[in-house]
Amino acid sequence: MGKGVNFQRELTTARTSVKCCIFMGGNYDSFLVKYAVENFKRGREQMKKIIERKCSIPLIFSMVILLFANLSFNAFAQLTEPIGKIAFTECNHDEPIESCIDLWIVNPDGSNLKKLFDGVDRYGRVRFSPDGRYIAFKGRDGKHKIVDLEGNILHEFEGGERSGKDFSWSPDGRSIIFGAYFDGIYRYNLQGRRVEKVIDTWVYRTYDHNPVISPDLGKIVFTHHEWESLYWIYTADINGENIELITSGSGTGYDEHLNLNWLDNKHIIFNITNFPKFKLYYFNIETKKGKEIDIGISFLDTRLFPDKKTLAIVTGMSFPPSKLYFIDTAELSSDSVNFLDTGLEGGFTFAWSKDGKYFVINGKPKAWDPLNSSVLRIFDKSGKEYKVLKNKDFPEEVWYYFIKDVDWTSQKPVYFKDIKGACYSPFRDGQNPNWGPYPSENEIREDMLILKNMSNAIRTYGVTKGLEKIVPIANQFNLKASPGAWLCSNREANEEEINSLINLAKNYKVESVIVGNEVVLRYEKGWDTLTERELIDYISRVKEAVDVPVTTVEPWHIWDTHAELVNAVDYILVNIHPYWEGISIDEAANYVIEKYKQIQNKYPHKQVVIGETGWPSDGLSNGKAVPSLENQRRFVEEFLDLANKEGVNFYYFEAFDEKWKEESNNVGPHWGFYYSDRTPKHPITALTPVPDIKVNGSDGPLTVTPSDSISVVVALDNNWQTNNADWWLAADTPFGLWFFTFEGWTTDWIPAYQGPLFPLDSYEVLNMPVSGLPPGTYTLYFGVDTYMDRNVTWDSVYYDTVVVNITEAN
Repeated sequence: MGKGVNFQRELTTARTSVKCCIFMGGNYDSFLVKYAVENFKRGREQMKKIIERKCSIPLIFSMVILLFANLSFNAFAQLTEPIGKIAFTECNHDEPIESCIDLWIVNPDGSNLKKLFDGVDRYGRVRFSPDGRYIAFKGRDGKHKIVDLEGNILHEFEGGERSGKDFSWSPDGRSIIFGAYFDGIYRYNLQGRRVEKVIDTWVYRTYDHNPVISPDLGKIVFTHHEWESLYWIYTADINGENIELITSGSGTGYDEHLNLNWLDNKHIIFNITNFPKFKLYYFNIETKKGKEIDIGISFLDTRLFPDKKTLAIVTGMSFPPSKLYFIDTAELSSDSVNFLDTGLEGGFTFAWSKDGKYFVINGKPKAWDPLNSSVLRIFDKSGKEYKVLKNKDFPEEVWYYFIKDVDWTSQKPVYFKDIKGACYSPFRDGQNPNWGPYPSENEIREDMLILKNMSNAIRTYGVTKGLEKIVPIANQFNLKASPGAWLCSNREANEEEINSLINLAKNYKVESVIVGNEVVLRYEKGWDTLTERELIDYISRVKEAVDVPVTTVEPWHIWDTHAELVNAVDYILVNIHPYWEGISIDEAANYVIEKYKQIQNKYPHKQVVIGETGWPSDGLSNGKAVPSLENQRRFVEEFLDLANKEGVNFYYFEAFDEKWKEESNNVGPHWGFYYSDRTPKHPITALTPVPDIKVNGSDGPLTVTPSDSISVVVALDNNWQTNNADWWLAADTPFGLWFFTFEGWTTDWIPAYQGPLFPLDSYEVLNMPVSGLPPGTYTLYFGVDTYMDRNVTWDSVYYDTVVVNITEAN
């Protein structure tokens, strides 16, 4: 893992014998501490004393509030330039509200201002997808639309009355959920391109709306309104079942948007903004208990900080002077809530950048100079102004108070095609490689569904105690695998590992085998007694028994000084961890490439592959290396860019957090790209295959008569995926479910084709007259199942549908 590891790490690791890589750390971080205290001498000294006394985060937060009493709100440190895109809707004040709203997009520095769409519905709501690639809104034609950042319409589906008011994305970006006036709650599935009703309105003339899906994708929270001022807050399972009342009350308008949101999987917040009640509510959905927080002033909107630790409240009426306040959400469960006044006035639409460093609000007027009136204003989190977009910057007149909504995406999504390989250890919460329990075969299989979209290859850290199941399961998912035998001073355990490793290489498809992990490093540190000579003997023994490349894993400085070990392996697998060497995040990605090149240049006759590199999302700092979610995201983004440019093969460390490593000084459990519950830490774009099916050039639904003909055309964008797959083409007809094969249609569940995914341009599979087909509804399906076994495995199916209605003959 590299030179410069700290004494605390050495001491802890020396005491611990484990069958996996060990990492350590802990974290004292809060948004105010980070941006305020660290930048003032007094703040730094007080924080140091607090941490030395191991005081609690609430106390730290209170100390920061005291600092604010003596320091200017604007006296924060300079931040890096904001990135991403800002989308907003506005109404040209010379046009009627029904036809004036347009969608715009602009860079945070004011460049590349562009109108994307002319004709947004009267509510003007706009939301970026979680990965920042798409924008959702409802058009004036009544159809919801999902467009890319160039304005190209990718999805279009029917909504309902007022469904444009409070739709929201699911946290995984795979669906949009919305309420329809007097009709219920609906969800649009992007993968299947279909709308389904989730919850039916059960009382006449009521309105179910403001639905939001929980972070774990298991629940929906929504508002139920009746008559003029009564409301009920309900939760339901994601499929609409098990509806439970959480709370109810009065004092809001009939269709008032309550800004429902999840703080976590157990707690929700919402607000009442109808005169004379201006209150914020915080509820536990399990206990159905909560608290009412009297704001005392009118407020228009609330927006959660991306990490949900801060709530922004925009107060005032629809015209300035409105004001902006921040609340620490940790205080919502306490006896008192402090309102941090930003001192900013004007603006009643608001959005955070996704990295939490900046926010945007609409502008302030200059009655005597309308062209220089601000339309959008961008501030860093301290309240320091970064950029102002003025009326004169727009190609047509735009007024600040006609800005309907605004959203900001500033996190570059991680495209999984860029991750060459992933380090995989399957241990979940409550499991431990030393004494068990151990992962089940089903749990490993569930992980493969994630890993197959994350990378093309995996490497592992053991091949006994159930870990030998990983390779055969990976083979089923067409994942390249390099299994690793864990070696230590226990010779009997080593024999089991070596024999299992050889067995896997002989009986299954493996890319290479790995004999030991950081054995020489552990010997030189005094953590283990297995010598380099003994390691080389194990390597030689495995090389004689298998027909695939054989290697071992060491940090770069071990390879740099151990030529005999280099000669013993078929290729060099090198661990490079800038965190353990105290390298700052500013230099981390470049440092990895630099050390990679150093080893490659020293041994040009050997292929070099990075066996581990990554960054922890939480834990104690190590020199200039500071763990955090933001720094982990930045490392991934910057390293992937450099690795692709330089053509570097690597395994990212690691796929999933492992809580069993908590004994390793707190940083150990936090290296995963995913949390231990298998939810992603960062916006991701899993490049999955995208099937498309059209009838007569239409996505449907469409109606044809017996005198017409139909042409069925399928296409597949494989998104660089080449997995083996079952290819399916099916038709649900008035006379049964039929499956297409190249031998003809059949009622047996048989795929049309089996083989690797590849890009399929428009391919006509059927062209025939409608005459002779019974009237009725025909639903055609085209999809691929990336778990190729001639059966449908729903967790790995990607499909598209089109509906055709055949009418009676005239």
